[in-house]
Amino acid sequence: MRTRLKVAYFLRAFPRLSETFILGEILGLRRLGAEVRIVALERIEEARRHPEAEALLPEVVFVPASFRPEAPTNGSRLAEHPPKAGASASLPAARRLAARPHLNGSARPGNGAPILGKHECHWQAGEWAAKALAGSGVAHLHAHFAGPAATMAAAAANASGLPFSFTAHAKDIFASSVDWRWIDVVARRASALVTVCDYNRRLLAKRLPGARIERIYNGVDLEWWRPRSLRGRGRARPSHIVAVGRLVHKKGFHVLIDAMALLKARGIEARLTIVGDGVERERLAQQVRSLGLVSRVRFAGGLTQPEVRRIVHRATVMALACVVAPDGNQDALPTALLEAGACAIPAVATSVAGIPEILRQGRTGLVVPPGDAPALARALERLITRPAERDRLGRAARLWIEKRFDQKRSVTALARLFASLSGEHGRALERQDARRPALS
Repeated sequence: MRTRLKVAYFLRAFPRLSETFILGEILGLRRLGAEVRIVALERIEEARRHPEAEALLPEVVFVPASFRPEAPTNGSRLAEHPPKAGASASLPAARRLAARPHLNGSARPGNGAPILGKHECHWQAGEWAAKALAGSGVAHLHAHFAGPAATMAAAAANASGLPFSFTAHAKDIFASSVDWRWIDVVARRASALVTVCDYNRRLLAKRLPGARIERIYNGVDLEWWRPRSLRGRGRARPSHIVAVGRLVHKKGFHVLIDAMALLKARGIEARLTIVGDGVERERLAQQVRSLGLVSRVRFAGGLTQPEVRRIVHRATVMALACVVAPDGNQDALPTALLEAGACAIPAVATSVAGIPEILRQGRTGLVVPPGDAPALARALERLITRPAERDRLGRAARLWIEKRFDQKRSVTALARLFASLSGEHGRALERQDARRPALS
């Protein structure tokens, strides 16, 4: 990159064990030479952390806890928690920027805040972050998820005069509780809206007419996620099914466990390892016990990337039984399927959202209807009992991931987008300055 790109990433929380796609994106941008600052509303304490996330923690800017909705406050949170002294030296420059309109002309930074309502605390958090980032040289702001993080980025852009964008994923646009009126407010102020699959892009185009929407697939590191060497790669007996994801309803683990019971009834020798943790763990464990599957189903818990890769490499098949949850939430583009494909492990999954963009039926994987345990069991049995087809699909999956979901390609597209937006913004400000009368 000719001029080093400097971007700030706004996140609801950091570090999350399950958000490997965000971590990989940040690391990928840094490998391209970009400087990425991280601003997070909350620090997450989990039993395990990815080593790469652990290394980033000392440089993360965490917003004071008083900016969370549940925190009591007396008056302005911003007045209660001014940024550290080092951030205030460049505030005059920030105030000069605040006198200039946004590139898209939809609001005036500093005095163009919308009617906030329940989003006020996150807006104020973004204003705090703008001051904390002053003098850092950041030229673009980007947020992940169309919720608190996007609101923070919009507020920081409003206060600083910098352009911003955000990535919409899944729960933030699928759940019935989504505040589309507010997302429309944020999207109108954004220079661009990124999303991770064509399914999402079509939905957003209907919901947010006029917004600039860019589909940039989440990618995987193809050097890290690669097929296991052939040496010592014997076929597991019994067959090993692996499923990776948070233990929440939309992942459909309850359907997968029912499918395991059907495989047992048909005399198919298979065991299942479930990687991940979540609110449904005890309910799923009870389901396993009630179906007599304790010897066939293992809960591995939340694991780091090296631990997950070791398990995926030992898999016969990857299975993901995603469903649409009662509240409308669903997966968009499950990272676990990308990682399995990169390792040439064939997969069976459901036709939810962007999954068919990863698994092309019969060519790079098998797709079944969501919530259909018998169909899922038949597809798993098909791959377990047909090694030639299994190998063919695994090889094809690797080639498809290389073609469409290479992390290098994805982060390069993002870097170009960010550079383009910050460049357009700078040129617009220069044109405005040229039109402004000189002071006598």
